[in-house]
Amino acid sequence: MYGRFPDRKRAVRKLDPRRPVTRSKVAETSSPAPPRKGEGTIEPIRPVGDGTIEPTLRTGEGTEKLLLPKGEGTSRPATLPSVSVVIPTLNPGRAFGTVLHRLTKQEVQPLEILVVDGGSKDAARHIVSQFPQARFIEAGVGPGPRAWNRACRDARGEVVAFLTQDALPSDDAWLRQLLTPFADAAVGGVYGRLLSPGHPLTEYRLARRYPNRERRRRARFGDPLSLDGIQFSASNAALRLSVWQGIRFNEHFPVAGDREWARQAMLASYTIVYQPAARVDLTLSPSLQLAFHDAMLAGWTAEYLGGEAGTLRSDPPHFMRRAAWHLLRRFRVDQLPYLVLEDMALRYGYGVGERLHEAAPSIRRRVAPEIANEAPRRYLTEYEQIA
Repeated sequence: MYGRFPDRKRAVRKLDPRRPVTRSKVAETSSPAPPRKGEGTIEPIRPVGDGTIEPTLRTGEGTEKLLLPKGEGTSRPATLPSVSVVIPTLNPGRAFGTVLHRLTKQEVQPLEILVVDGGSKDAARHIVSQFPQARFIEAGVGPGPRAWNRACRDARGEVVAFLTQDALPSDDAWLRQLLTPFADAAVGGVYGRLLSPGHPLTEYRLARRYPNRERRRRARFGDPLSLDGIQFSASNAALRLSVWQGIRFNEHFPVAGDREWARQAMLASYTIVYQPAARVDLTLSPSLQLAFHDAMLAGWTAEYLGGEAGTLRSDPPHFMRRAAWHLLRRFRVDQLPYLVLEDMALRYGYGVGERLHEAAPSIRRRVAPEIANEAPRRYLTEYEQIA
């Protein structure tokens, strides 16, 4: 009738909450003594400095500091790869010290600075010796693919960043902005924005090539990937060293070797990122002689490729008309004569370069020492196209 308790009085007595519980009815268990400090326990964490935390145990007692306060330890965040900065030089001049000084003030410090010299006659070695992070390498070759490959063989960083001797980082965040896209494992190379303050025509040309918006590009089905549509420039760029070990710079290219590397990297399914926040200022003043020489080498390279990778002309069609209108709107009429002369130098220089393979080696050695030892009209082999 009453379930488990046939005796009603016993049931009421067992379930009555008012009945006191004697000490003999409760199992007596001794409570453990509180642990003493340092015996297998860690005290609660507390904020340190600017919000980072660390355990309160001293180093050497079985624990390590978890997070360092800002300003202590390495200046490279854990999410960014280590980087070696490469600068090919040839008689850089006294202003080259400003470039090295700007690198030492970066928010993310490079692992090393490799100055690959091509036989400078000025005080380049003495300038480099003033900076402990910099290392002077006598390569015996001028700036270009041979110097880039030489530096990458000696680089110890996971990423290799490239500058030219006349490229000055615009701010202290340049290297950090250049390294940020490498958080994506598919990114093989990154290039930044080039500026030329004080030279209206060059500044307008660079603004058209390097706009103020980020871009990611990789090879798609049907994408021709011509060199005229690739703006990857070793004047302000970085690449993953592991990618370079499989795709090296083609040393037969006197110009556009950096763009050809980016093209081959995209064909290998790597992503090339344009990071406009990584800005450098080009301090070299433009000249007609330099414009003619570069256009001549571009024409030679285009003929060397046989038109397989597109044109290497520096400016698109109708550039002169648009540049003239730009100068008029900026009231820089004084730059119009130089615009006309530069356009003539670029056109004739490119045409001379396309026919330079017909000239004797002695003439080529005099007008363009970079291509003196190159065989004319030698098309790339299958191995070189892959490399």
